[in-house]
Parts: sequence; C-alpha cells; structure tokens
Amino acid sequence: EDLRRSYSICSAPDEAALKVGVRLLPGGAFSGWALDNLRVGTLLDVLPPLGRFNVVLDRNAERHFLFVAAGSGITPVLSLLKTTLAREPLSRCTLIYGNRRIATTMFRDALAELKNRHLTRFAVHYVFSREEQDAPLFNGRLDAQRMTSFLRTLVPAADIDEVFVCGPAGMIDSACAALKTAGVADQNV
Repeated sequence: EDLRRSYSICSAPDEAALKVGVRLLPGGAFSGWALDNLRVGTLLDVLPPLGRFNVVLDRNAERHFLFVAAGSGITPVLSLLKTTLAREPLSRCTLIYGNRRIATTMFRDALAELKNRHLTRFAVHYVFSREEQDAPLFNGRLDAQRMTSFLRTLVPAADIDEVFVCGPAGMIDSACAALKTAGVADQNV
C-alpha cells in the first residue's frame, strides 16, 4: 500500500547508520504496521528528506543553540544536537523537551548519553504535562507562558544565538511567539 507520511532522520551525518524514529500512534496506519512488520532487510520506498531545518556550522564559532521540542518533534532535533555538539566544539546547546510523561519520552537514553558525553556543553530540561515534577516550571504544557518563564530564568533570551523548534503546531506557534516577545530575531529561529 502506498502511504505518505513525514519522517525525520534522528542519526547525525557522521554516524554510520541512517536512523528514523517511529512513535506508535493508536490506529496509526504506518506506525502500527512498522512495529509489527519492519525487520532487518525490509525494503521501503521513501522520498528524500526536505533538509531545510539546519544552520551552517562553524568549527570556530562559540554560540548557544536552543532546541525546543515536544513529543516526536525530538527526532530531527536529536540529529541536530548530535551534529552541533560534534562539529562546533566551542558551542553549547540547551534542549527544552515537552512530553506527557517520562515513560513516553522518545530517545530519553540517547539524550542522557549525549548529556554525559558533553557535560558542560549540553543542558536538557524536561517538561511533563501529565506527570508532576518538583519545580512548577517543569509541569504542564510547553506553551507561551512556560516558554516565557524559561526565557526569563534558565535560558535567558539575550544569551541565545540560534533556535530550532519542532513539535505540534500549537507548541511551535507558542514557542515562536514567546521567543519573538523576548527579543529573539525571527531569522535566528
């Protein structure tokens, strides 16, 4: 059956294997099929990636990248994080990552491993909408108000050079509105 679904590569260009992330959706035509049927050696016809979610990296640059993701929006962000940390050794990255709960957080182990490898250059902040954490900032949806709070405290807007946002449309709109209000230029988002 010919199904067309968007996909994002989660591996970095320097990694040997090309990987994509698939989140199982209840009733999902492709995700359910993929979980039940994909095996080593299965062939799929795919369109090439669009490739417009990037920035030119510079080995000598010293920048602060902010990544904002929710749910499966982490898939391209993971690739960008790995690539940025590898190719800009003087730059640092911050990830604000929204999910329902810790148990449904995609790539949690990969992010922990990346954090352990880049202790002083990579910070990750998890926000859960259906699971309580100690600090109120980390509880609830990743909306404009919460983003504004992050931009006033843990990730000051004036300290950000580049921003990548990926996830549900409502979260993207809210995050971009908060970034604009905080003074982050559109061309840097």
